[in-house]
Amino acid sequence: MSDIELRLRDALAARAELVRPEDLTLAPDLEPGEPEPGAWWQRPSGYLLVAAIAVIVVVLPLLALAAIDPDGDKSPSDPATDPSGTFTMTDPVRTLVAQDKADVDGDSALDDVRVMSLEDPDAVLPDFDVEVELSASGESVSYQVGQARDVKIGATANLDGREGEEIVLALDADTVDLHRAQPLVVSLRDGELVSILTGDLRARGRPGSDGTRTYWWVHDGQLWWWRSQEPVADGEESPYAVEVLRFPREAMLRGVDHGTWCVTSLASTRLLECAALD
Repeated sequence: MSDIELRLRDALAARAELVRPEDLTLAPDLEPGEPEPGAWWQRPSGYLLVAAIAVIVVVLPLLALAAIDPDGDKSPSDPATDPSGTFTMTDPVRTLVAQDKADVDGDSALDDVRVMSLEDPDAVLPDFDVEVELSASGESVSYQVGQARDVKIGATANLDGREGEEIVLALDADTVDLHRAQPLVVSLRDGELVSILTGDLRARGRPGSDGTRTYWWVHDGQLWWWRSQEPVADGEESPYAVEVLRFPREAMLRGVDHGTWCVTSLASTRLLECAALD
């Protein structure tokens, strides 16, 4: 062994004697710390959450399939169907029941007149209203007639002496002859449709309800109306007495007593003197 090797060995041995046990531990800043937690899906709790989501994704479609009728039909308890599967309409239905043309606003142009009904399944009778579409402006105005068995347009004429024509509505007509119905007169006033027939004739009783007869007609720009004094049998041809009202051409149509006359079923508007028939 050379002299250099001997001196190196002695130096290392001397150095080893100076090392103590506490010198063999790592410095605090060199000791390993706690491992980083990593992403959420790599944690144990993340695995549980992913598994729960997978169960929901699989189970929910199965539950939906179980709730569906195997035949693919709606349940009979569905309010939109009846037990036979037929669709049931429950909303009110608006229907056109009559239409005509008249110069309602007095501009010499014809306006569209329509009678509409609102059929409500929960109502005893339908609601009616009359609409007028003014040709000059295209604007629509309406009048609420209310509940009735039927409403038709009986006539259109200038009955109040003002500009424009009035609409005579025939209410609750029992026969094809609309003149045997109760009249309602509607007029355009200040941009609105209003009733101008004072003293509601319906208060005198519905035609035929007690066997008596009523009749209205338009003559010489005036509305006329009569009611029989006694019940009249169907097919009666003999003259019978009637109480007559005349409605002069005024802003509001008020009935004026025109006396007692006689008429026949074949000439309902021909007023005869009853005394001359005796």
